[in-house]
Amino acid sequence: GQQVRDWLYVEDHCRAILRVLDDVDCRERLALAARRLVEQNYDWRLIGARFAASVERLAARGIAAAGDQGTRTGPAGGGRG
Repeated sequence: GQQVRDWLYVEDHCRAILRVLDDVDCRERLALAARRLVEQNYDWRLIGARFAASVERLAARGIAAAGDQGTRTGPAGGGRG
């Protein structure tokens, strides 16, 4: 049942950990791949650029929607209407 499947899952993890501990090449490849993943996805400059692009897209959408309704948004527009 479930306990047997859980145990097999634990055994697989143990084997993988032992392989990484015993195999220097595997350990180095894993470390390089992990570093590359972090640099490509979690660098603050990239995160900031993605965030800025998202804000710009949302702002453009808001401006377009306001234009479609004949209203302006934000403090300069004085509200809706």
